[in-house]
Amino acid sequence: MTTRDPIPPAEEQPNDTARQVDEFLAKPGAFADLLQDPETRDELLSRVSPTTLRSLLKAPVLLETIIGNPGTAKILLGDDRCRDILLDDANFLRRIAGDQRVLEQLAASPPLARKLLADERVREILLEDPNFLLRIVRDQRTLDKILDEPGLIRLILVDERGREALLGDDKLRRKLATEPRSVEEIVTDPGLVARLLDDQRFRDTLLEDRALRKRIVGDRRVLRHILEDPKLVGELLADDRAARALMQNAEFRRRVIRDPRLYAEILSDQDSFASILRDGGAGSTLLEIPVLVRDLILGRAIDLVSRDRGATRKLIQHQRLLTDADFADRMAANTNLLRVWRGLRPFLREGMEAERVFNELQTRIRHPDDVRLAVLSLLCKDNQLNLAGATLEFPQVASLWILLEEILISEEYYFPSDRARPRIIDAGTNFGLSIYYFKHIYPDARIVGFEPMPSLCELARKNCMTNDFRDVEIHQVALSGEEGEAALFAPHDDSLGASMASHAEPGSSGATLRVETQRLSPYLEQPVDFLKLDIEGAEDAVLEECRGSLGNVRHLFCEYHQDSARPSGRLARILEILEANDFDVVVGKSRSCAIRSASRPLMHARQRYSGCVWASNRRPLES
Repeated sequence: MTTRDPIPPAEEQPNDTARQVDEFLAKPGAFADLLQDPETRDELLSRVSPTTLRSLLKAPVLLETIIGNPGTAKILLGDDRCRDILLDDANFLRRIAGDQRVLEQLAASPPLARKLLADERVREILLEDPNFLLRIVRDQRTLDKILDEPGLIRLILVDERGREALLGDDKLRRKLATEPRSVEEIVTDPGLVARLLDDQRFRDTLLEDRALRKRIVGDRRVLRHILEDPKLVGELLADDRAARALMQNAEFRRRVIRDPRLYAEILSDQDSFASILRDGGAGSTLLEIPVLVRDLILGRAIDLVSRDRGATRKLIQHQRLLTDADFADRMAANTNLLRVWRGLRPFLREGMEAERVFNELQTRIRHPDDVRLAVLSLLCKDNQLNLAGATLEFPQVASLWILLEEILISEEYYFPSDRARPRIIDAGTNFGLSIYYFKHIYPDARIVGFEPMPSLCELARKNCMTNDFRDVEIHQVALSGEEGEAALFAPHDDSLGASMASHAEPGSSGATLRVETQRLSPYLEQPVDFLKLDIEGAEDAVLEECRGSLGNVRHLFCEYHQDSARPSGRLARILEILEANDFDVVVGKSRSCAIRSASRPLMHARQRYSGCVWASNRRPLES
């Protein structure tokens, strides 16, 4: 048992502060022992003058004793007089904050921990290293005491370092988001609300609980601050859970109508807007806002939902919009523009500022037919088509759109290849847009083209030379079932409609010219990665002629044409040839036919139509 030195009676204590301090410091361990007994401690501290106590506690040798004895540190910090002196010493605070044993002692005394954290000097030291703070507040009893102290948790959270420390701990974050005392503290400080809601981790934790979500949004103090920050409104609306809670709040809806900033924020984020519309309750509530419905009808916000099918369905089923013809046209126009833009985007020139251009196009269209004119005016000038990496001359703007739809937007000629220099046969080259596409996806492709129309063949060759398309040869011949000559009919108003004269539509106006014909089979003696046939009605005869060589073709595209001038059963014949050569086949309408027969297709059964066949060889080919 340690023998304690007796405390000298008051009359025997020296009046000189220095001598008193020297006596205690001569035996710092004995001084620490005296502090262990409450009665002795109280008597000792009551008989030591404030000046002596301050000098004593500031002495380095005693500080080392206190730090080395966590129990002593706890005792001194628990005394109001000693605590005030010790907390003035930043070095001492840093020493205890870095000592795990002292922090454990403090955490074991929640009332003391609460007092220390209430002191700005202590908080500042603890926040220098968030781990110091976490060692204390992770103790459940200590945290409860902190929450009992009005304003204390708020003081910690308003400091960015404290906020990051607490929100970075899953358990503490959940406690702060769900504990009524902490929630009440938070909502009294609008600025803190904004900072916490701006933290994705805290927001996710908060929004997980439906009741808590409703309570937070329903609190007038919180809602008032949210409504003052349009950016925060946008971020909350981007979360389905928060959007649902906000849209169900009558005060929020009233403010949206009155505040142009909030209204603009709702319309500015496409994903958030579509997300709200998809939600049954929130979407219906949103569309009950008169100004919003008005702008949707006017088309100002249609582009925000045309990207999302679920949101689009929700919108077009709304009672106020269902019968509005202008709205329907604008919706269809925006949806069509979006489809076209997505398809063309990879082929646009760099520096075009695609997003800005797209937004400009949206302001110019009112009807689905406007899309074609708007896009062509963007890409074309003086019969020149300006694309990424190339400028192509074309003969007629009327037929250009169909080629853009088929070749670039829908990519009907796409085929996969693991070869750097695939071999391609392009039958029906026209002015060379197909060659541009093949060179775009496979720059080193080797291409053999066929175009019987002299003017188109010359234009295709010129485009290849102008744009330095290498390994390309274009033959001015028509593919046929036999070699020789044939009459080719070329309509005056359609550069795409040239066909063998025997297949010309009755009453069509145009010119007939003699062209050389060749068989395809000699070009299939070597492996072909992609065979494209768009030869206006001769496809079945050409495939029949090269039936025995199709085994050398990996992938094939064939557009077949049918009308009253052509014999029936041609499609069946084409499919039979492909099946006999082990091809897997997909059959569909051509783009022009799909547009023409979009409604009541059966009514077009006996009219002129065209379809597409895509086929891939089931058998592996030798390279």
